[in-house]
Amino acid sequence: MPISRIPIYALLTGLSLCASALAQNPDKPEKKLDVKPSAPLPDVKVNWPVTTTQTTTQTFTTANGASGLFSRPVNMKLLVLTGDGNEPSFAALKFYLDYLNLPYDAVVLKGIALPALEDATGQRGNYQGIILATGSLGYSNNGAWVSALSTADWTRMDDYMRNYGVRVVSYYTYPEARYGMVPVSAMATSAAAPASMAFASASSTIFPYLVRTNPLRVTDAYLYLASAAPAVGETTTPILTIGTGIAGVTHTKADGREFMALTFDNNPYLIHSLALNYGIFNWVTKGIFVGERRIYLTPQNDDFFLPNDLFVASIAACRPSAFTVDPTYDPSAQCPTDRMDGGDLSALDDWQKSWRSRAQTKDFRVTYAFNGFGATTAGGSPNKDSLLTELRTRRDSFFWVNHTWDHENLDCKIQSRTAASAHRQPLPSRKAN
Repeated sequence: MPISRIPIYALLTGLSLCASALAQNPDKPEKKLDVKPSAPLPDVKVNWPVTTTQTTTQTFTTANGASGLFSRPVNMKLLVLTGDGNEPSFAALKFYLDYLNLPYDAVVLKGIALPALEDATGQRGNYQGIILATGSLGYSNNGAWVSALSTADWTRMDDYMRNYGVRVVSYYTYPEARYGMVPVSAMATSAAAPASMAFASASSTIFPYLVRTNPLRVTDAYLYLASAAPAVGETTTPILTIGTGIAGVTHTKADGREFMALTFDNNPYLIHSLALNYGIFNWVTKGIFVGERRIYLTPQNDDFFLPNDLFVASIAACRPSAFTVDPTYDPSAQCPTDRMDGGDLSALDDWQKSWRSRAQTKDFRVTYAFNGFGATTAGGSPNKDSLLTELRTRRDSFFWVNHTWDHENLDCKIQSRTAASAHRQPLPSRKAN
């Protein structure tokens, strides 16, 4: 019996703090996601093309040693296809491709034919890889769910894959024979009920940048669990699993066509989408693409100059029982404090210099959010403060962010109070005490 694909939406939830204060500030905009909630895939009946026999392809070796299997030249661009353009997975694909600056054509197929896949000579391909927002490219045609591609268009795509050695990714897939799987079960995940995704051994070459011994948390996405069911002459290799079910595979047809199929939804705001996107794009392009993967790393330490209250198990007042909305709240004068000194700042600067000596992290620099009140006697600055002395020497080694004069809570304080506090706050001065 096929798994039900009735639209059951996985809801996204958020936590609102300082609700009373925000309610009194109607000018504060709310962040809204321009992405639909995840839902089961519609039941789309597709007349898939019949697999043909293996054809011979010429191979070349890429700069990193990976086999290319392109028998003819191809343009270094991806083709991203969607049924109607409303899928969360389509939004995720555009978001992450733009992030990598990877060239692509995004085509909404509703009412149109598959675009040209090769030039007029038939000797150069227009795309080095194809990504489908959903496995069947379904859309609602006056209430009836149909595939945006005709059987002739699916055949044209299969021929292109075979003749040029181009790979295809199905980004959100119902498990079916086309992708070498059969459905087992389905589930909606949420922050309260996440799924734990594991990496199969075959994923090591696809996601080498991830710590694959740790599970990947999947939330706010509908997903299907599958079993591998390759036809004669085909190979289905699991790369991602949830429990005993399969959530992602690479699938090779008898004629050599290669697919990757993922059975869970994606959108730009989900952790699993963020973690996996680079490996997916790298696979479909066979490791060579025009673009750049960038990772931004600039740690931010809060409350420079201010001491921290320490947790003490033997003192009840020093054991917080719940989250404290007001960060300036002092639990008790009985709680000991700890404040960094000049030696700490010197050690941190030396540590980050060791990272800047490496080519890939030559611009690494810690950001400090500072509170000037802590540099005064009233704010806890000791006599002959070594932190101030060291700061005068190493000020330019760090980035600085205004964290208000005395750590006001900008969510919960009235505008005039916070504005006055912010205007009092200078940047750390070499001469200031």
